[in-house]
Amino acid sequence: MVWPEALESSKAHILYSSPPGLLVAILDLPPPLKPKHKVTNEEVLERVNIQNYQLMNNIRKLKLTYFGHVKRHNTLEKLCMEGMVEGKRGRGRPKRRWSEDVAEW
Repeated sequence: MVWPEALESSKAHILYSSPPGLLVAILDLPPPLKPKHKVTNEEVLERVNIQNYQLMNNIRKLKLTYFGHVKRHNTLEKLCMEGMVEGKRGRGRPKRRWSEDVAEW
């Protein structure tokens, strides 16, 4: 079943509202026929017969549980998640953070 694979690999990903190719990468499906053909998450879930809201709700629940666990402890993991590490950020648009995902939910 693809549920365990999708849920386990989703912990490392940052979820956007509808990222093209995210579920294709998580579920390890073959790429679309044409390189420029974009496949939506809904199309991928229809291919593998999974309902969208169930999978995304489970992913959100797992990520929120993990986020709460990390926020309660004073560890290096918490500092990295909050972006409080030393150094300079590279040029360009800032990368999306876990806290932005959690704030949207």
